[in-house]
Amino acid sequence: MSGELAYYASYSETFTKIDIPGFEMRRIQQYFLETPRAFVIGLVMASLLVVLTSACGSDKGSGASELSIGQLVTDEGRIFTFEDFTTAGFKKSKTYDVSDLPQADAAYYGFWGLDPYNRRDYELRFYPSHAAAIQYGTDLAGERTGKNAKLTDSTATWKVGVRDARECHGALGQAQHAASCTEAKYYDYMIFGNLILFCPGDAIDVARQNCSDLLAQLK
Repeated sequence: MSGELAYYASYSETFTKIDIPGFEMRRIQQYFLETPRAFVIGLVMASLLVVLTSACGSDKGSGASELSIGQLVTDEGRIFTFEDFTTAGFKKSKTYDVSDLPQADAAYYGFWGLDPYNRRDYELRFYPSHAAAIQYGTDLAGERTGKNAKLTDSTATWKVGVRDARECHGALGQAQHAASCTEAKYYDYMIFGNLILFCPGDAIDVARQNCSDLLAQLK
């Protein structure tokens, strides 16, 4: 048997051992025995290239779709006040002391919801300008949002309201006070003009929708 024939025979023996219902093994054997060796190798390499290209494209797509905290920054040239939110139905629970919050004019904690029986907690921080909100507020806002939020007095840079930013998720949340839980209440924040708005939710997309619903009520 020549070297080339032996090569085809090895492929034939391999496919003969494969037991796949519906496949006619004689046709597979005949294909490899009659097809030129270069064409067979080219066909195999092309198939591998298609598989690898598809895998790389899939990975790229999944990475591009990932959401990151603090991506939403908008400046409409407007200076917002707390009265804009009370007019929209926001209810204040607390006024925070901002003496240690760099460059902030005011900060509030309260609740709002389109459904009066399903209201969510929000934190609002007001700055003199959009630029000040970005420069002085971004890092501290990041500390209070997401699964890696710093929500204890020993870890948070600005400690005011840190307990209000914690909650229990799921059934446990109905039985314990927020002060005894470590889950982040806010999973994203938006810089909207001179305002930093903390968005409640247990995922970024949910949190963003809750903030968008509130901002849509501003006149």
